[in-house]
Amino acid sequence: MVNKETLSFPPNLSLCNPVEGEHLYRQRSEQEFRTFIQDTYESLYKIETTRLGTRSSICVFCRFDVGILIDEIGIVHYFINEVERTQTASLWTNTSKSNDRWNSIGTLGSTFAYVFHKYLSDLLDPQINY
Repeated sequence: MVNKETLSFPPNLSLCNPVEGEHLYRQRSEQEFRTFIQDTYESLYKIETTRLGTRSSICVFCRFDVGILIDEIGIVHYFINEVERTQTASLWTNTSKSNDRWNSIGTLGSTFAYVFHKYLSDLLDPQINY
């Protein structure tokens, strides 16, 4: 359990840090995280597409705000704090370590334009694919 005053873990418990620890442990942790996000995304897409009767806009772009919850016995769980989609998504870029701060935004912009065009074109298709 996390000490609520110092926010420290007991000696036998730690979270996976992406730059520390054993490679296999970090790999397994990253795969677990990616699987959680992919499963959550696919479930949400199916629910929204079924309810709306058309493709959900989360397939164009969405941002998941993921939190970590540690239960009473020290088991770590992920949870989704919020999902923001397309035009309402807040984005942050880390420019403090890079002089080329527009490169990632340019890539995002051109990729988004392609995906958004495909989404709008696909809306004309009466076949909904999950």
